[in-house]
Amino acid sequence: MEGTFINPGKAKNNIERAAEMFAVHGDFLLRIFKKELNEQDAHDLWQNLFLSLTTKPVPVNISNVRGYLYRAAVHDIVDFKRNLKLHRRKIDEYSEVARQRKSDRSPVQQLISIESVNEAFRQIKNNLPPSVGQVVLNKYRKQLSHREIAEKMNIKKTTVDRYLSVGTKMMEQVHDQAEGDKHEHV
Repeated sequence: MEGTFINPGKAKNNIERAAEMFAVHGDFLLRIFKKELNEQDAHDLWQNLFLSLTTKPVPVNISNVRGYLYRAAVHDIVDFKRNLKLHRRKIDEYSEVARQRKSDRSPVQQLISIESVNEAFRQIKNNLPPSVGQVVLNKYRKQLSHREIAEKMNIKKTTVDRYLSVGTKMMEQVHDQAEGDKHEHV
């Protein structure tokens, strides 16, 4: 941001004020968060409140600091729960769409899809050098991580990365060639 300047003296003062407030009211605030949330979320929101006080301190004219901090904590809890509820609703919506897509497919379409995947794996086995093909199959058929593949095949993780890159490029070429052959015969 152009023209933004952080005054180190003011920032230090804000941090010191927040630390003083948390020294006095920190346990009280943590109990509020723990009453409404699980341990990890309570600690996260408690720390976030401290950090927010370092950038936007309690106004000096507030006489009831504890009440002000209580309202800030409750507000943070309400926001957190609202966002969590929204997030869960979105996940449920996405899951429902995925289930509908799966159930909307006829048994024939599902079988064709499975056969297409099996054909892709046959192409990998037949068109790639053995070690490259093995890495690709371990990654996409067995869903192994790069580290797991490296351990299983007794090769370096960087080799796994390179083989996946090479294998992907080679399979794209095989696919492009097959698509070109298909269009020539039409």
